[in-house]
Formats: sequence, C-alpha cells, structure tokens
Amino acid sequence: MALIETYYLIDFENVKEDNLLGAKLGEFDQVHIFSTENVPKISIRLLSVFNATKVFSHVVAVGKQSLDMHLVSYLGYLLGKNENEKARYIIISQDTDYDNVITFWKSRTGFDIKRQSSMGAKGNKSVPKALLAKTVNTVNSVNKAGKSSVKAKASQKKVQLNNEIQKKLSQAGFDKEIIGYVASLCIKQFSEKNAKQNIYRDIVAKYGQKQGLEIYNKIKQNI
Repeated sequence: MALIETYYLIDFENVKEDNLLGAKLGEFDQVHIFSTENVPKISIRLLSVFNATKVFSHVVAVGKQSLDMHLVSYLGYLLGKNENEKARYIIISQDTDYDNVITFWKSRTGFDIKRQSSMGAKGNKSVPKALLAKTVNTVNSVNKAGKSSVKAKASQKKVQLNNEIQKKLSQAGFDKEIIGYVASLCIKQFSEKNAKQNIYRDIVAKYGQKQGLEIYNKIKQNI
C-alpha cells in the first residue's frame, strides 16, 4: 500500500503549542510552520515532536492578515507543484475563514484538503460535508450556465497569478521567503493602476537594484 504524503500548514498565530503535540507523523510528511516576529519562538519541546519529520519555518511580515495570505498562497503553490501526486493537505488553525479557501479548491480539484484546530484527531474541524456538497453544486451550476460574478472572476485571477508567480520563481531557484513575498505583493497590486511600476519599485526597495531586477524580469510577463 502506497504511503501518502501529508502537508501540515500551521497558523502559529492562531493555535497554542499544546494543540500541536498530538500528531502521528510519518517519515514522508512535511510540517510548514507560518509565524511572524510577534509570535513566541518555537520551543525545544515542540521541535522534539517533529524530530523525524521535515519541518519548515516561514517567518512572514507583520500585517493585517499577512500570515493568512502567505499560508494560503503557499497552499496554492503546493497544489500546483503536486498536481500529479497523491497527497493530503491539512491547515492547522481555529480560524474558520480558511474553510472558504478549502471549499474553493476541493470543488475544483477534488484534492484531499481540510482544516483542524489541532494536530490530533480530536481537533478535526474539516469542512462539513453538507457545506462542501452545497458549494460543489453551486459551482457546477454556475459553470454550466456560463455565468460568474465579478468577485469570483477576480478571485480566480488571483489564484492563477499566485500559481504562475510561485512557479516561475521556484523554477528560477529563489528561496521560499522571496517567493512568498513577491507572490503576495503581485496579488495585492495586480488590479491597481500602474501595477507593474509599483511591484518593480517595491521589489527593488526590499532586495536591492541587482537582485530586484533579476526577480522582476522573471515575473513581468505574468503581471
């Protein structure tokens, strides 16, 4: 029986350390911990739980919903990267706003994605089946009718842009911090006036003229 890789995306601003201690992790699983500089440091106690597992720390900029945006952005990156592989994706958070993202992706891809309030089985807070079924039926009806709201179109464009930017920068060998920042920046600016100029300016301001220009040249055709 083939082993299925599980990706845990942890909203470390939203869950307590005790909620992360009940996991039964396999050697092929990955733990991605998203935090900001305002969040307490990860303890040795917690790291010992993840000892035999691949653990990645993503420290993102402080800001309104910054961590949420980065986590969702990275989820989209993983789904695109692993589109031909069988894997599970579990968001660890008590924030129910993630459920809208989960229903969006599950209705379009059928991937195994859910949210839990803790790493243990008792913390399972996955999207209710009734809500998911209702969402899937609604999406199918809209697609058959050939109609879609402006908001839905904008959301789809953001998801597509996020995937394209992350794929381009990943293929170019840039690190996860740069990929996450630039993808979030492009999503934020994509519908604004003079978006390209603003994105170029912000990238150069953060990474300097040489590296900033290198980054921008990789993504400018997608903006």
